Amino acid sequence: MRGVPRHRSDLDLHERPRGLAFLRHLVDTVRHNTEREGIVRLYSVLSAESVTEGHPAQEYFRDRYAGLRALVTEALAEASVLGETRPDLNLEESATAIIAVMDGLQIQWLLAPDSVDMTAATDRVINALLADITGKST
Repeated sequence: MRGVPRHRSDLDLHERPRGLAFLRHLVDTVRHNTEREGIVRLYSVLSAESVTEGHPAQEYFRDRYAGLRALVTEALAEASVLGETRPDLNLEESATAIIAVMDGLQIQWLLAPDSVDMTAATDRVINALLADITGKST
């Protein structure tokens, strides 16, 4: 898509928290997204449509997901260097799972906003992931 910066997201528009604090920041991002349903709907529709061959937004969304995975992977790598995570953690796999949960919850929330609390569900998943990657309950 023309005029849209590559690899940019709400997550990297400002100085982000480092290490595992970044995962908590993701919950805040989801909370903020509940206040902008139109943007969430547009993102969800366009990203889903972009999987079709020749879609004009396909390159944008490929780049966006690559950038998001890199951003989350970087935060997890920082956490590893800081000794906040288990040394055997597969950073890329963890980053991909986090993004998948967030996007899947957006779809469910858009379809049933009164039934799906995407902030609470994201918080639950982040807490479970933190317990898994640190070996501690949060």
